[in-house]
Amino acid sequence: MLRYPARRAAGALLVVALAGCGGGGSSSSTSIGSSPIDPPVSSSSQHLYVGDGVPGSGTIRIYALPIASSSTPVATIPLAAVDGVAVSAQGVLAASLLDGQIAIIPSPLTSPAISAEFSNGANGGQLAFLNNGELAAAAQDANLRFFAAPYANASTPNASLSLPGATFYGVAQDRSGDIIADDQQNGNIYWYSSGAATPTVVPGPPNADLRSIVVQGSQAFIANVTQANNKYQSFPGGDVLVYNLPLSAASVPAYTIGNGMDIPEGLAFDAAGNLYVTNLGVPGTSPEQINVYAPPLSATSTPAAQLAIPQAGLFSIAVGP
Repeated sequence: MLRYPARRAAGALLVVALAGCGGGGSSSSTSIGSSPIDPPVSSSSQHLYVGDGVPGSGTIRIYALPIASSSTPVATIPLAAVDGVAVSAQGVLAASLLDGQIAIIPSPLTSPAISAEFSNGANGGQLAFLNNGELAAAAQDANLRFFAAPYANASTPNASLSLPGATFYGVAQDRSGDIIADDQQNGNIYWYSSGAATPTVVPGPPNADLRSIVVQGSQAFIANVTQANNKYQSFPGGDVLVYNLPLSAASVPAYTIGNGMDIPEGLAFDAAGNLYVTNLGVPGTSPEQINVYAPPLSATSTPAAQLAIPQAGLFSIAVGP
């Protein structure tokens, strides 16, 4: 189910408000994202990037870490409805827009501007910078596309993974170079071992409606907006599914995190191991907010901090410099 019609305000370029920044398939490549990961950095030097997917009035809000209920953005970047956001170790910001365009905003954020904007299909989806710096992009269709820097308005994928019948939404990479993706429509999780064109298919929970994926250590965290196995019903609710890696066809969640969840969409970790979850909520019924879960994580984890962002479509989140 595509959550919003694909639409975009004409000529919606960048306007910045800055407050000071503290089963079967094919592949066109067999070496996707294979080089080493950059070393971790202190969470005190990191920022939280929050994508807002409200059509016509979306934005990216940037917060200094750590956040609290009183936190305000140190910068805002208005765009035309953001469905996915990723930040590289070098501070390059990528935003997936609901019409399928990807906008690239290089550092420094003291004077941000779009340096490139190119197509990734007809819809938005999750983005992830891979170990080798390539940008992986899902677009709620049967293709995962991979883009290499330098980015330009004419950029096209330098590699792709195709799986007929799939509706890719979430995408991530583990430290071994394996690609993990999920299927918003069918509720499956796909594990592409490094260099493989055909995935291992991991069935999700019954009636799962999967969203973002993030890898932390030897576990994959996957947002599921379904509550009590009633797809598209019984909101608010949902949970985060936690799988041990590597995945197999028999994998099931090691545990789930459900306390405080209210239609979880975006997931991210900071360098201290805190899990950030964007909750879409139900406008007029339950709040749109970010939950922070402190380590060690378990099925009994509850939010250590919450930040409400009213009237926002909180589809995506990322942590970066």
